[in-house]
Amino acid sequence: MYSGEKAFKKMQNYRNPHFNYMGMRVNVAGVWGLFVINRRKQSIGFVRWRN
Repeated sequence: MYSGEKAFKKMQNYRNPHFNYMGMRVNVAGVWGLFVINRRKQSIGFVRWRN
């Protein structure tokens, strides 16, 4: 599920979302989670953060 930093940088250059970084903890609609990427689709994903 998690990719290396090189793959994340490649996705950033392709999709141009320079506002985030790998493993960034975010709050979306009151739910905490992490940014992750899909290497095949070069897309950003969101994984729920569980305490």
